[in-house]
Amino acid sequence: MKIAKSEASQEALKTTISSLTSTMNLIASTTQQMGRIDSAFQSQASTAATISASIASSGEKLTDVSASLSTTIAANQRDIVNLQMTIEQLVRDEMAKVMDTVNTAIAASSKKVDDSVKASADKVNKAHSDITASAGAAKCVEKNQLFDSAAKTCRTAVWTRHFNNEDSRENGWLSNRRLSFTKWFDDTMLVIDYHDNMRVHGHHWCRANWRVHIDRSECNDPGVIRFTKYNHQQHNYWMNFHVGGSAHGVCRRTGRGVIKKGSHTIEVYVGTDRCDTHTGHHGQGGYITVRETLVEKRTS
Repeated sequence: MKIAKSEASQEALKTTISSLTSTMNLIASTTQQMGRIDSAFQSQASTAATISASIASSGEKLTDVSASLSTTIAANQRDIVNLQMTIEQLVRDEMAKVMDTVNTAIAASSKKVDDSVKASADKVNKAHSDITASAGAAKCVEKNQLFDSAAKTCRTAVWTRHFNNEDSRENGWLSNRRLSFTKWFDDTMLVIDYHDNMRVHGHHWCRANWRVHIDRSECNDPGVIRFTKYNHQQHNYWMNFHVGGSAHGVCRRTGRGVIKKGSHTIEVYVGTDRCDTHTGHHGQGGYITVRETLVEKRTS
């Protein structure tokens, strides 16, 4: 009985040992598998770390690229803005040049138009003035006067003085042979007439000159205005002729210059070369007449 029990115990022990061995093998196998799993986990962890590092590196690179790209974009935007400003300034400058050219052309055209209008207006005004002057001049001519276009009125153009006294001097300014008048224009001439009774007498030959002066200066354009009388007694005959004489002429200038508009005086100076001179006779009338005229000097 005891042997049977012992065999049973051994058998149970074997079974237990076998079961333990199987369990140990299973544990060992499980341990190996766990090692492999742990190695796989470690490998996966390493891979994950590598991927993380790569991702981190890529992220940094992406950040750098992004920053560089942002900088480039900002620089390009600034360049674009500057380019736009440059283009706008160029456009403004060109537009300003074009506008200056246009304005200059418009101003030139306007000036031409204004000048043309002014020239036309001047012609019309001159024509009107000429018509008015012609009408006014015609009325003045009827009254033996000059037409003053500036004042639009007639001006006295003829002055005269009569005298009947005698003057026995041989040399000097004759009394009453004096006429004061007003010349109205600068570009006119004077027509002068002087008439008197003039005598020069004595033995053999005699000569005297009655000279018309303007402001005590003789005319020299176109020439002097004077009356010269010469007597020559033959066979010693005595002659005493009291006869009329005249001096006539046109004068524009004297020794003092062109006779301008304004107040002037005509006088007569007698000069005797020889013998006895006498001016005027027994109340015989004489006169000085001056007329302002538009007639110009003519030369052949």
